[in-house]
Amino acid sequence: MLQTAVLCGLICVGVGCRPSLGADAAAPTRAGEAEPEPEPDSSVSAPVSSTAERLDAVVTAWHDAGLFSGVVLVADEGEVVWQGAVGLAEVATARPNTVDTVFPIASLTKQLTAVLVMQQVEQGTLQLDTTIAEVLPWYRRDTGERITVAHLLRHVSGLPDIDPAVYMQPDPRAAQARWLLDNHGSGDLRFEPGTNFGYTNTDYHVLTAMLEEVTGLGYEQLLAERILEPLGMQDSGIARRDSDRRGWAVDYVPTEDGWIVAPAFRWENWQGAGAMRSTLADLHRWNQALSSNQLVSAETWKTMLTPLTDLPGGGNYVGLGSWVYPRALPGSELAPRLVERRGAIGGYTIVNVLVADEDRWIVLLSNRYDEGMHTLPYASCLPLDLLLVLYGLEPQGPPAPAEP
Repeated sequence: MLQTAVLCGLICVGVGCRPSLGADAAAPTRAGEAEPEPEPDSSVSAPVSSTAERLDAVVTAWHDAGLFSGVVLVADEGEVVWQGAVGLAEVATARPNTVDTVFPIASLTKQLTAVLVMQQVEQGTLQLDTTIAEVLPWYRRDTGERITVAHLLRHVSGLPDIDPAVYMQPDPRAAQARWLLDNHGSGDLRFEPGTNFGYTNTDYHVLTAMLEEVTGLGYEQLLAERILEPLGMQDSGIARRDSDRRGWAVDYVPTEDGWIVAPAFRWENWQGAGAMRSTLADLHRWNQALSSNQLVSAETWKTMLTPLTDLPGGGNYVGLGSWVYPRALPGSELAPRLVERRGAIGGYTIVNVLVADEDRWIVLLSNRYDEGMHTLPYASCLPLDLLLVLYGLEPQGPPAPAEP
């Protein structure tokens, strides 16, 4: 019963589900227009001089408050300013997290899948207005003829989500795109494609199948040949439950009785929607490639960072594979435009944030589930504190402990 309860409580997060953006989350462009935030915690703003020291102090403060366990990398001008690790990768053996610890990265996988798709758009094998039916003749035609590549990338297809139980199935067919879509990913539409926003992993399962069809390669091989090998991301790939996971972080979820090891999800079953594993160093290489247009052209990257602006149901921050929005920085008039991709599976909580048009980014990989890490658009959180320090501003600090 306990595992079932944990599963039901976490699977709704999916692998980086729709951010809980408030009405004013993406709109403010100046700090004065944003919702009031807590006063800076003087314990975080200790008199340390360098940016690296201040970043270290911030991460330490959030860890000491019991609100973060994992690894962090912060880059400026394309180079690492600070990286570090806190907490335990495995409680049972007291093995600590290190900057080399491997983490499943959940929906951050979608950002890489989106780049693979846009590479095919540049090569002419796909277009943003290509429909599912044009590529996958076996897919349900009455919906496949109405849903385009752009709809899938932006989560405006109207497709229903996958049954969460699929992601725990040991059946190897569950890691195959066609089998999964035939059996679990072709239900009735929730709304007419392009008219609303509805986050679903199904969109990226369909994109996985389309990529495999137009390239003649399996998703894993395509990922390796077009991204991982060219960038030297040697510690990245598909996360498999039955693989040798020495050097990986074990993930933990909270219960009424304390933290426990998360349910045994089969990460590989998420395919292009969330099946990857990676490290800080490899994700640093990934962000360097994005910021320098190594994988797609500058024009294509600009297209990927252009969100819709006219969706009545929200989702106006959703670009092609990432969330894109301005974030007002408390204590200043700055509001950098951020490119965020987040993810969560079990206890793994992932955040990757680039500052658009600037060679700055932060990567956070946690193995203790914390929904607060996904509140950057509208609330005080560790990712916001890291951005504040990167811009020379005062961090907010972790929230005060609740009254007993």
